[in-house]
Amino acid sequence: MDPVTVGAVLVAIAGGAGSELAARLWAGVSALVRRPFRHPPCDAGRACDAELAALEQAPADEGRAVALAEVLVARAGSDAQFRQALEGWWGAGRADPDGYWGCHEHD
Repeated sequence: MDPVTVGAVLVAIAGGAGSELAARLWAGVSALVRRPFRHPPCDAGRACDAELAALEQAPADEGRAVALAEVLVARAGSDAQFRQALEGWWGAGRADPDGYWGCHEHD
């Protein structure tokens, strides 16, 4: 997963486009960010929360989406349980034929 691709997906789902899929995916990533893990790196967890809140305030801001994606990917790199959950979220979105994952070659 690269932050630019994840960021593009985040901006698409944060904007929602009125879709049920976007709402489900946004709820999923929000729950993932807020979910406590056994060994969460505290700074990474706080960074994820802050970047999620920033994107919620400006859902069309690609910079904020990439910033959230960067902290998600960084946290996944240091927390195996979080990485599995993030990969599960990513896989669920990719599995939907009407999803926002337009760049399948970039995961």
